[in-house]
Amino acid sequence: RGILAQGAFLQLLDHQGMPIQTVSFPGGKVDAPIRFGNLNSLRPGLYTVRLVSGDTVVAKRILKG
Repeated sequence: RGILAQGAFLQLLDHQGMPIQTVSFPGGKVDAPIRFGNLNSLRPGLYTVRLVSGDTVVAKRILKG
């Protein structure tokens, strides 16, 4: 939630860095949480969630057990 000066996208990447899902959204006010679609089919393993907005990139690794 918050305000984005410009558009951004959120990606879920597999262990090789290949995108599995991408959610794009325009700049402006974001009132609701941004969520990926159904992730039940993901196999256990290491994934990366990456948020990209302009020149800013934030990534976090997650482990699905």
